[in-house]
Amino acid sequence: MFRSPAPRPAFPAPSSEPVPVVPAQGREGSRSPASRSAAPPRPSRQRVLVQAWWEQLDEVARRRLLRLAPTDFLPADAALDLQMLGVTVIAVGTVPGEDGYDALYEQPADVVALLAAVRGGRPR
Repeated sequence: MFRSPAPRPAFPAPSSEPVPVVPAQGREGSRSPASRSAAPPRPSRQRVLVQAWWEQLDEVARRRLLRLAPTDFLPADAALDLQMLGVTVIAVGTVPGEDGYDALYEQPADVVALLAAVRGGRPR
């Protein structure tokens, strides 16, 4: 009669030999953590894109956006401009419109922060 081979473990048995620990190296190479923390944090890619979008807007569009409360929906044209630049903008729903349905867009956190900074007169 044919016997099946003994089942083999999915993972090898742990070894009693110590595993060498190799320190991870990031883009900074072998610089010490203290020297890395001294550098100012780089803005996120989304924040840089939002800043570029804001700088290319005309005054009418800027004034319209500055009137938005942080919980207001982002106008569709602004949402689409941001999406075309690569900023993540989330459609949170739809409402009946003239030609079907219009999307409602949530303000990205970086847009909310930029508008708050501009309203407060702080540079961003």
